[in-house]
Amino acid sequence: METWRRDALEITTFFVDAKINNHMVKKVGKLNICGACGFKYKTKELASKCEAWCTKNKSCNLEITKHAIN
Repeated sequence: METWRRDALEITTFFVDAKINNHMVKKVGKLNICGACGFKYKTKELASKCEAWCTKNKSCNLEITKHAIN
């Protein structure tokens, strides 16, 4: 796993776990983080779609990740 992704997931003390469509999405502040790749989104729905795609296809989808934010 890439370092920046691992680091984003290791900061667990600031995360609140949320179950969405049987996928684990992390929430920090107002951002929702894909549990598979670590990309951040404003909505839970986008983070959930990202994680579903990442988990199923072992890749990222540009139509989803274009909504990712820093």
